[in-house]
Amino acid sequence: MNLHPTPARRALLDQVAAGNVFRTQQFLRGGHVREWDSNDATGRRVTAAMVELVAAGWVTLPAFAPVDRTRRRWQPTRLGRAVNAVRLMDYGTHAVAETGPVDEPTYLGQVTGDLNRPSRWVAEVGPNAETGLRRPEAVAALHRMAVQVLVDLEHDAREGASS
Repeated sequence: MNLHPTPARRALLDQVAAGNVFRTQQFLRGGHVREWDSNDATGRRVTAAMVELVAAGWVTLPAFAPVDRTRRRWQPTRLGRAVNAVRLMDYGTHAVAETGPVDEPTYLGQVTGDLNRPSRWVAEVGPNAETGLRRPEAVAALHRMAVQVLVDLEHDAREGASS
């Protein structure tokens, strides 16, 4: 599932990374179990939103800790961390994907107008490009490719550290 990182989803992902979102189980009579997801920081239930984040592969739920068999904290996946690390800066005539500190960002890619096809756009990240797209599709492709670059870099860094 390719999920758009809206401000609300990013905020929930931040709460997951901070360890504030958990799943609670309540054991009922007859062996039935009721489960729901909550945010400690806001006190709200976020079960429907967590279903979306799980389907997109942004978060994972670890097994129960032996100490507490009724609560589990959600954790961001590599993909979830990368989604939160990419910033899209939309300037109207073009858009840029970047990561890192705001005052010294690392450039990841851009969306520009297709010179050969008016009203079509090109999304480029490194050597990869998708052409002939409408602007919203191009911005979504830029975000998707930039996130994948960060996931690949993290994977390569872990592989290098383990060798």
